This record gives sequence, structure tokens and C-alpha cells, in this order.
Amino acid sequence: MRAHASASLPGSARRVVTALCDQVRADRLVRRTIDLVSVPSPPGQEGAVAEEYARCLVQVGLDVEFDRQYPESPSVVARSREASDGPVLQLAGHLDTISSPHQPPYVVDGTVVGRGACDRKGGLAVMAEVAQVITESDLKLGGSLLLTAHGQHEEAVGGRQLHAPLLGLLERGVHGSACIIPEGPHEGLPLAGRGLVIFRILFRRDGEPVHEILSDSNPPPNPIMACQRFVRYLEQASQSWTGNHQLAGPESFFIGSIQGGDYYNRIPASASVWGTRRYPPGTVFSAVHEELTQYAQRAACEIGCEAEIDIQKSGQPFSVSESEPLVEAVRDSYRLQTGRELPLIGMKFAADSSQFINVAGIPAVYHGTDSATAHSDLESVTAADLVRCAKVILGSVVGYLGLAELRTANLKGDRVCQVSPLHSRAVTTVRTRRAARSGTPRKPSSSSSTVLSFC
Repeated sequence: MRAHASASLPGSARRVVTALCDQVRADRLVRRTIDLVSVPSPPGQEGAVAEEYARCLVQVGLDVEFDRQYPESPSVVARSREASDGPVLQLAGHLDTISSPHQPPYVVDGTVVGRGACDRKGGLAVMAEVAQVITESDLKLGGSLLLTAHGQHEEAVGGRQLHAPLLGLLERGVHGSACIIPEGPHEGLPLAGRGLVIFRILFRRDGEPVHEILSDSNPPPNPIMACQRFVRYLEQASQSWTGNHQLAGPESFFIGSIQGGDYYNRIPASASVWGTRRYPPGTVFSAVHEELTQYAQRAACEIGCEAEIDIQKSGQPFSVSESEPLVEAVRDSYRLQTGRELPLIGMKFAADSSQFINVAGIPAVYHGTDSATAHSDLESVTAADLVRCAKVILGSVVGYLGLAELRTANLKGDRVCQVSPLHSRAVTTVRTRRAARSGTPRKPSSSSSTVLSFC
């Protein structure tokens, strides 16, 4: 296995990365996070925050487009202005937050508090900071950066498929050669994760609610009992599930809501059960879909109800090799910044990396801020955590793409060193001298895009 970059890079090259990280500014990260948090963006209402984030990325110095395939949830697509024949490293995040209410945002003692601060607008600010530091350093990478931000991550709206805006980008080829997502675990690197489906089964019968006693002679079907029967079938089936992954964990199901009835002695006309089914690599969505459908139909038939079955496909099982260059780049950067090893772990919740891996066919990893307050009544992220995350991702970008040429006095040092970009192990050169920037803009990626130019 290749030696870790942080240990094998010449001292001058390590100083380049350290000098870049010294340009990361906590005040800028906090300001951008609070600016984004101050714009409400529940799923399906991301337009205003997309505008805010696009302005931010234009100011950073990127070429920015809107992708309007889903008008209620426009995606932001931003690219480095310098053309490159090398690989494209993507930084990706989501614009929406959960729709639960939260007190107005504020900053106290270097901590941003507000809906989305932790999940995931702080991560969007980190992406912008990484791009700005690289742009202002006039650093020529061995590849280029692509930043994307999409909506409808937390939930689908208007009958859309879950994650529809992201899937739309990926299916049309709007993605990089590899992707880092500034979200999720911050003290471990997930190499595998379970798939997730969200199911909601509505059992209903004809007629109106009736008193339980008045119906003794010929009681109508009770939809609540159909819910109970469905859950029982899942519980029985779970005893024989064999799927288990060393990092991702075992198959499971969870019931979060059973709703039905309005009074203790009335037989309702409908009832619903709502929950999740998670499964590790080796189990496929089609099998899980068939299983849930079978149990719902069986319960409905036995009780005498009809079943309306809604099964939403979320992130699917994924795995990434420990020897994947992107994995090595993130672990090397983490070690360089913290002096500690970044453990390899499994992902306990479904998120976007599975879409990049399974739909786009590219490696994708997570490294974010502390997610302890995600979806809570008091979401927060600290300036120190934003800075740490930005530095780790900044070093990961440089480690993965390599340095083709350093052309500014912004970073001190005059030695020439050899740097091996992890994506290809090819040898490139770092020189600290000034040269003109080409400034060649990229063309929009699709007809549904709008090029931005903010004054």
C-alpha cells in the first residue's frame, strides 16, 4: 500500500499545505454560515438560499450556474475558472433543512445557532472557504474543483422521488471524478453504509367510523389491527434476516408512527403505519420492496381492508475500498491537521454518498462537522469545528488532485518539490512564482442552466 502523503511529502510540499490552511478564516466561515442559516429553506423552498449561496460562490471566484430541472428546488453548480485536463474533485452539500420550527438564528461565543447550522449550511460554508483559499492562493492544481448544492435532501415534495434534484444532476453527468461531502461523521471515515427505504402503509375500509359495541354482530374491519398485523410480520421476518456488514451493521426495521382513530371506542375507517427498513451491502432494493409489499397486502387481506403502499427509495447500500486514493487523501489530511488517525467506520444513517457511488459510479466520502445537534431543537456548529473541517478538506483536495504549479507570493517558499497526486500517482511540480491566470470560463452543463453574474 502507498505510504501516507503526510509522512512522505517533502517538507516544502507539506509547508504549502500548512500555508494554505493558515489562510482559512474563522470569521468568514461564521459569517457565511449565519448568512445561509438566516434564509429559511425547508424542502421544496430552496430558491432563496440557492440565490444566497450562488452569490457567495461568485464572490469566491467560481463560475456559477443554476440548474432548474426542479424549479422549486434549484441546484447550484460552480466550477473553477481555470481549465484542466485532470480529474474533477467535487464538493457537494444540500441546501434544505428539516421543516421543524427553530428559534431565530444567532451567534454566541463563536457558535452559530439556528436551523441548518449543523445540518448542513455550515458544510456549505466550508465548501466556499476551501474554494476561496485555493482561488486566492493562485494555486494550480493537477485537476479542478466542482461545487454543487441541491435541495430535497431531507424529504421529497410534490410527489417527487426522494433526492430528485441530486439524482437529476448525476443522471445527466453533472458530477466529478470523486466527491467529498462535508457532512456526517467528523471523527471517523465511513467506508460502508446501509440502504434505506421509507415506507408508509395506509389501511382503509369502506364506511364511516362506528361504535365498537353497536357493531358486535357484524363488526367492520379495523384498520388499526391491519397495522398491528403488518408490524408483526416484519418482526417475525427480522428473526431470520442474515444481512450483516462488518462496518455498516445488520438489517433492521423501525416503526416511528402508527396513526388511526379519534376515540377509544370507535372503529376507525383508516389507519397508517410509517417507518424505515435498513439493509447492508448484499441486500437489494427490489427484494426489500417486494417483502414490504407482500406483508402489507397479506395484512390487508386477512383483516379485510385495502392497502395503499408508499415505499420511497432513499440511499442504497454502498462500500468504498480502504485503498481508494480519495480515502487515503482524507486520512492523510486529517493526520496532518490533528496528529491522529482517522478510524474507518460504517455509516449509520442514509445520506448522499450512496447516490454518488451507485448512480454516478464515482468514489465518495464524508468528512463534516460534529453532527450531534442535527435535527434538534437547538442546532449549532462552532467556529473551531468549521475551521478544522475546512482545513481537512482543503488538504484532501490538494492531496487528491496534486499540485501542478504554485504561482503566487501569497504562499511563502521558493523550493521546487515533487508532489504525487493520489488520483494517478503521476509526478507534478510545485513552483512558487507568479504567473497570469488563464481565466477561461466553463460553459453551462445543460440547457436548464442559467449562468450567473452578480455585481
